[in-house]
Order: sequence, then C-alpha cells, then structure tokens
Amino acid sequence: MKKMRFNSVVLLVICTLVLSACGGSNDSGSAEDAAETPATTGETESPENFEKQTLQIGTTITPIDGKHIQWQTLEFLDEEINEATNGLIDLELYPSGQLGNEREVLEGLTMGTFKIADPYSVMGTISDIFNVYDMPYLFEDFDHFVNVCRSDLAKEMGKTLEAHNIKYLGMGSASGPYQISNNTREVKLPKDLNGLKIRAMDSPYILDSINALGAQAIPMAWTEVYTGLQQKTIDGVCTINTGYWSAKLYEVQKYVSELDMFYSPTWIVANLEWFNSLPVEIQEGIQKGVDAAMERHYVDCVEQDAALKEELVRLGMTYTNKDEIDIQAFKEAIQPVYEKYQSRYGDVIEQIRAMAN
Repeated sequence: MKKMRFNSVVLLVICTLVLSACGGSNDSGSAEDAAETPATTGETESPENFEKQTLQIGTTITPIDGKHIQWQTLEFLDEEINEATNGLIDLELYPSGQLGNEREVLEGLTMGTFKIADPYSVMGTISDIFNVYDMPYLFEDFDHFVNVCRSDLAKEMGKTLEAHNIKYLGMGSASGPYQISNNTREVKLPKDLNGLKIRAMDSPYILDSINALGAQAIPMAWTEVYTGLQQKTIDGVCTINTGYWSAKLYEVQKYVSELDMFYSPTWIVANLEWFNSLPVEIQEGIQKGVDAAMERHYVDCVEQDAALKEELVRLGMTYTNKDEIDIQAFKEAIQPVYEKYQSRYGDVIEQIRAMAN
C-alpha cells in the first residue's frame, strides 16, 4: 500500500505549497505529428504469473498536516488501484516535486521513466485541445465540471495523447475554483476590477480573461506574489483557496470574490506502451481503481475547499459570496475571449456547455 518518500530538503519548503498549481503555464501544443503507439492485447502474461509492481507517482505540491486536494487524490489512487488489482500494482507517493516539475514528469511518462502520473496545467503543451479548459466560465459549477470529467468527450480528448505514448485513465480537479482577491474593495461587478493589477497564471486564455474584465493581468512567478502584494507591485491575485492559505496570502490580502472563473483539471495518465503490455485483467483493475478513486476525489474536493474557505475567513479574509455577485455581468464581459478562440475550440466548447445540469 501507500509509501510516501520525503527528501530532507523538502521539509524546508513547506511555504511553497502549490507552487505549480498556482504558477504553471499552458503553452499551445499539438499531438498530430507524433506516431501513435500501437495497442497490444496484454494477453501475453496471465495475472497468476504477474509479479507485483510498485510504481512511483508524485505531485509538485507539499501537503500540510497530510492534507491537499491533489495529495488526497494520490492516496485514493493508491488504495483503489491496489485493491482492484489484488495488490499486484502498488503506488509509491512523492510530494513536493521530488520526481520533477510538471513538464519533467510528463516527459518522463512519455519515455517510460514513469508508468503512471497525475499532471495538471501542462497537458495543453502536447495536445492543444486541452487548453480549452483555460477558458473562463466554461463550467457553470463544480457539478458541471464533474459531468465533463465522467463524459465520453473527456475520453475522446484523452485519445489525442496516445500519439505521445500516453494512456488517458481519468480526469479530476487539481483544486477548487479560481477566485480573485484584492486589498482595495469588494468585487461584485466587472467595473470593480477597473485599474487593479491582478496576478494570474501565464496562460493566454486566462490573461485575456482578466484583461477583458477591466483589470491588468500580470503573469508573475508564484514565489514573487507575496512580496509583490507587500510592495504593491500587484493589487490582487487570481488563484484558489489552497493558494491563499498555503502561501499565507491572508496576511497581505483582504477581499476575495467568489467568481468561480476557472477550474484547473488534473489527469490520471499512464505510459501507453507499458499499459498495453499488462495482462488484460490488470489493465481493467487499474481502470476500475482510477474510476473509484476519482469518485472519492470529487466529494473530497468540495469538502476540502469549503474547509479552507472557513479557515481563511477565520484568518481575516472577507469573502464576497457568489450569490452577492452579478456573475452574468462577468460572463458578458469575457465574451470577446470566446470570440477570439471560437474557431479553435468552438465545437468542444458547445459540447462541454451542453453537459451543464
């Protein structure tokens, strides 16, 4: 079952929790030029003769008190895959980027250095269609997001990864929804953001969205955000509750508006060549384990995000709740972003929106 590995240096970097979750980038990419790895039946070896495998899987975040949405996902995966394969596949969990950053892990997966991974924020660098998830207000709420995670569309998008020797297994959330904070005023309308410098992830879709609302989007490294707020280089941040909490932004930020503009997906993926080499029963067990783990994850994600909000309020942050905000006005303000990328993602956007409850 679960084995967690810590390097001694990692214990000194607790303050950098969710460095990648809040500071990653999503460059455009394409899967069309790579040769697809041929599938195999996996019937060359029976489970009776299959030797147990222990696989490394990691995350760039550092759990505090054993808690973080993505860390719990890894724990769920370990438990469910181990059970579904009768102990023949075991996971060894690594926090704090010990296996590398998001891009390094993804590259290692394609090469077979790693057999399974849970990356986020970088999938669009190898298959452009995944960049659609950076579009603002793509999801009505978390239930809508989960509908997409469970959908055939998500699986079809996952098939584009096979050209890069990656097997798609499942999709979840790396965090709760993204909000916007500042020290100047409560934000209930887009005009309330006028003139504010807001730090956001270095994604053209997210930066365009912040600018469309009247703010000035600033792509700043996550490690510089706290100081930037202290020195007033920036006025606020577009991030998640985990980000406000882990980086202690509650010490330098007052107002948080629950805009729920973006959801940051995470994907459970495997090395395709390795996966296809497994006995069919083991392949089915892994998929069954992933499915069960993600169902647990969907519940845990909501519970942890709500608990974090409660803690941040206790620490002094003032939340403007979603029902106090004119969300429709924000959706109308970001329409130019959809017009800009309509020809690129229009069909997929329509399919995703059709899955709203």
